[in-house]
Amino acid sequence: MRNRFLARFFDTYNLDITPSPQFDASALRSDNRTLDRNLFYQRSDHDVYATNLDLTGKLDLWGTKHEILVGFDYYRSSEKYHARGDYETGDPALAIDMFNPRYNLDTALFDKDRLTPPLYSRAEEEWFGVYFQEHIVLWEKLHILGGGRHDWATTGRGYSDTSYAAADRDRRNRKDQEFSPRVGILYQPWSWLSVYGNWAKSFGSNNNIPGIGSVTPETGEQFEAGVKTELFDGRLTATLAFYNINKENILTPDLSTPDPTDVNTIGKARSKGMELDIAGRITDYISLIGNYAYTDAEITKDNEGNQGHRLPNVPYNSGSLWLKYDVNGFDSPDGLSLGIGVFAAGQRDGDNENTFKMPGYVRLDAAAAYRWTMGPSRVTAQLNLRNLLDKAYYESTDPFTNVAPRLAVVPAAPFTVIGSVRVEF
Repeated sequence: MRNRFLARFFDTYNLDITPSPQFDASALRSDNRTLDRNLFYQRSDHDVYATNLDLTGKLDLWGTKHEILVGFDYYRSSEKYHARGDYETGDPALAIDMFNPRYNLDTALFDKDRLTPPLYSRAEEEWFGVYFQEHIVLWEKLHILGGGRHDWATTGRGYSDTSYAAADRDRRNRKDQEFSPRVGILYQPWSWLSVYGNWAKSFGSNNNIPGIGSVTPETGEQFEAGVKTELFDGRLTATLAFYNINKENILTPDLSTPDPTDVNTIGKARSKGMELDIAGRITDYISLIGNYAYTDAEITKDNEGNQGHRLPNVPYNSGSLWLKYDVNGFDSPDGLSLGIGVFAAGQRDGDNENTFKMPGYVRLDAAAAYRWTMGPSRVTAQLNLRNLLDKAYYESTDPFTNVAPRLAVVPAAPFTVIGSVRVEF
């Protein structure tokens, strides 16, 4: 399936698919159309436990209002990963012409037990966090927010070609901790208009095996400013935000080593831009939600000559627009709702070297939901229809395939139906 989409992608957009010298692109032969393939099996099992405790309080002090939050959270994740097959070396019997594919494989080839070499991986991740926040209101117009959290993280991963137990014994753990502050201010000169700004730092632990160099925790810093407004007696709300985000130590595969499990960081990346969000009621039955984003994302520090390049898979322009029709009216708690929406994304670069671009796309989605009361509970049954027109498009390149991104173009899912039932007590 992926090869058929690859052929259509390269043929339609007339791309030069000559391998970049920085990447191992040996899967593509010199005729630029024959792709060597191999079979690969993988299975991942996860156990996740999470809990949190929040304490909140309100008080008035000397004419000011205070809302206080303190809390604690805990997260633990355990993963067992098993893979078989050699995706680095192609099997000549499985070679395929990307522009004229023929599929006639012997089903016996898909027996996973015949695939070598095996790979077993065990990963453990454990987080403790404490946090606090205070929201102060002065003169009913000025809102000040301050707080932060301190995290303690223990992460590790091990690999073996024999068993999970051996991978667990080989696991290398690291411990990290970080305090992440956040502050914000909002001024509301009139009931229908607010001006705000905020600053925050973030911390995320990288937990894979380093190749060349070291893998250190990912950190981020964000500045944001904007305006919020309510119009037509609150029937329409809008937010316009401008932001600048800087991240360090972003985890990526290390393609410069022979070990496909090695990872490294690209250094630093910066994303800045603006977002516009609009939501409201057109009538008592029809409502809308729309957003538009302009994103300028680039690599700002890199050891492989990519500084100044755009981050892959990030379009300059993207947005969506949803219309919803409530059969019983917007204020009714029960009844049928129907929605239709469009999502659009512009052209994106496909790799850190910016050697090729992914085409933009437009996707049509739809949804239907029915809500009703059942005794003391509320029940919602919902269907989401994604890619309603079953269009072929390309969402991204896969950054974790350990091959050149131009050989890892990921086609989007075809028409998809997702159903859900939610019960609220």
